[in-house]
Amino acid sequence: MPGASFQAQGANQGVLTWQVPATLPLGRYIMAVTVADNNCPLNGFEVRTVTFLVSNRALATHGGRPQVLAAHPLPFHDRVQFKLPTATVQPVTITDYLGRLVTTLKSRPDGSVEWLPSADVAAGTYFARPANGGYVCRLLRQ
Repeated sequence: MPGASFQAQGANQGVLTWQVPATLPLGRYIMAVTVADNNCPLNGFEVRTVTFLVSNRALATHGGRPQVLAAHPLPFHDRVQFKLPTATVQPVTITDYLGRLVTTLKSRPDGSVEWLPSADVAAGTYFARPANGGYVCRLLRQ
């Protein structure tokens, strides 16, 4: 797929990235990804399908990229806090690393946000974005 690249991150990890070409028509794109394990007594592989949706909806950005907000503590276990630059009550969406909605929160009047994820929320990377989309907060749960 044009614009896709893979970078090995050690012996057993890698990162797949896709830079959407500017001339690509809007729509859904499907990429087959094959994962091979040739370091065990039995060689194996698995094929996964990754779907991308290219739309004309862009996040509000400053300088071409969303501004990153600091959260504390990081990594967190039971609770994490961060503060939006705008002191107002607004919805904040929490998504997982794949962009799936986990929950929606509301900021306090001073712009602060606190997330107390339930026990069934797995450890991993999450992202918090306010309704205006101009900011993102990276959250890492242990």
